[in-house]
Formats: sequence, structure tokens, C-alpha cells
Amino acid sequence: VKKTQAERFVSGEAKLCVATDAIGMGMNLPAAKVCFTTIAKYDSKNQRTLLPSEARQIAGRAGRFGIKESGEVGALTHEHLKILTNLLAVEPPALEYARVSVELSDLKNLKGPLVDRLEFWEKYLAVPEDLKDVILPADIEEQKSLARFIKEEDLHHMGLETVLTLIKAPASRKTLGYWCACVRALLDKKPLPVPVLHSTADLFNGDTLLKAELVVEQCDIYMWLSHRLESQGYTVEQEAVLQYKWQLIEKIDVTLCSACNLQQTCSKCHRKLPVLHTYSVCDHCFRGGRKNFFSKPVHKKFRLP
Repeated sequence: VKKTQAERFVSGEAKLCVATDAIGMGMNLPAAKVCFTTIAKYDSKNQRTLLPSEARQIAGRAGRFGIKESGEVGALTHEHLKILTNLLAVEPPALEYARVSVELSDLKNLKGPLVDRLEFWEKYLAVPEDLKDVILPADIEEQKSLARFIKEEDLHHMGLETVLTLIKAPASRKTLGYWCACVRALLDKKPLPVPVLHSTADLFNGDTLLKAELVVEQCDIYMWLSHRLESQGYTVEQEAVLQYKWQLIEKIDVTLCSACNLQQTCSKCHRKLPVLHTYSVCDHCFRGGRKNFFSKPVHKKFRLP
């Protein structure tokens, strides 16, 4: 969907491209201007301010060399613009180390639950003495969080190689339920469940659109595992899943380009909320709710006997 939307912008069919920070990760768009709607991001642990290197990478999409002679970068608020200006003024430090990921051979000779093995590897990474200052373990927090769902008897039943493949799958909090269903299928020696969107609507509303995106992510997990477990016969529907995924992507793209109204509305009065509104109720309902709350007597009136 991102690729299709980007191509529409490149061709000039769309004059505005709204994107996540992924726009700074290799998409060469002919953008003259980049506007930051926020200067914070969620890094799977906390909501934090962008790093100077991240801000530069995204801002660098304005005025691409060879496509535009120059570019402009801005923000939606004066406060964000000030922070952004300071971030872009910082010279990013030179890279001082490389990271390596855990492999099957690293865990084979270790004993105990998989989470303990991963933590041991993370703490006592075996590297040559002269490289210890420049090689560090990769961030494996997501792999450890998935490994906690694997019991030790399940590890012996499926084998370390299969389990290591499972915890490296592109699963997230939203797709955890589907990932667990895949684990159960492998334990029962059954084919992996095929992702399905339980809706027949031609055009999605906002809620169904999110469900469609979730099913696409589930398809990604299925396809990722199919390339690694193909020889074991658990992913026999990979062609059908791939075709279904592209059908959903086409519908999502049509929805994003249609006149379908996906703007959020107030949960109380159902008025349209401003773009990037933080809360689920509008300011009018919020003020009215506060007024009604504080107008109620908290204590009964005290009367002398």
C-alpha cells in the first residue's frame, strides 16, 4: 500500500503524501517540502523524541538531490519547530560499534528455558578479544517476549531450530494472537491457520480498514514462516495467502483514495474531531462534562441540630 501510494505521489496524481517515519528509510520521493506532524515516536518500549540522526534522515527527503534543487522542512507547531531546529543542528556521532544477531549455533550448547538462553547470550556474547569494544548484541527484546510464550516441553517437541524461527517472525502486539495460533498448529503438527478478514464490505469504514491492515500483517507472518518452514509441509496455502494479501492491499488502497470518510468523530456527540486530535471527545463535550461534574454537590449540606 505504501508503495502504491508513493507511486501516485511520484506520478503527480497526488499532491500530498502522508507517511510514517518510514519515509526516511529509502523512499526517494520528489518532495519539495517535508512537514513533521510530530517529533516523537514509539520505539516498542517508550514514546520518545526523535534522535538527531532520525530527524536528519526524515528531513533529508525534502529536496532530493537530482530531483529537486532545494527543499524546505517544517512542523505544525512553533514548539515542535524549535525542537526540530535544534535536532537538525546536532552533528550525528560517528558509528562506534556493530551489532550481531543471535543464531542457532549460539544457543545449541546452552541449557534451560529459551528466554534464559537468550539472556545469557545477550550478557556473555562470545566475540574475539580484540573486537569486544566494537561488537555488541542486537536488540532481541521482541524475540525474548515471544520466547516467554514457549514452554520448555514445547521447545523439545518442536525443536530449537523451529522455535528460533518462530520467535524471529515479524509479529507484534497486534498479531500476537495469530502468532500463538501458529505455534499451536505446529505443536499439533497441523498446517498453519490461514488469515481471513470476516467482512464482505466492498469499501471499508475506519474500523474495518484497521482489521484489514491487521490481516495483511498476519499474511506477512504466514509468508515469512512459509519461506522457512516450507520443507516441513505446514504452509501449503502460501500461494492462496499471497493472492489474498494482494487483494486486501488493493482494497485498502481503493479505500484510502475514495471519498470514504475516515476522520475520527467525538464519542459523545459524533461531531468530526480536528486532525491529530489527541482525545476521543471534542473540546465542547469535554468542557460540558467537567461543568456537569463540578456542579454536582460532593457533600450534603451540614445543618446544626
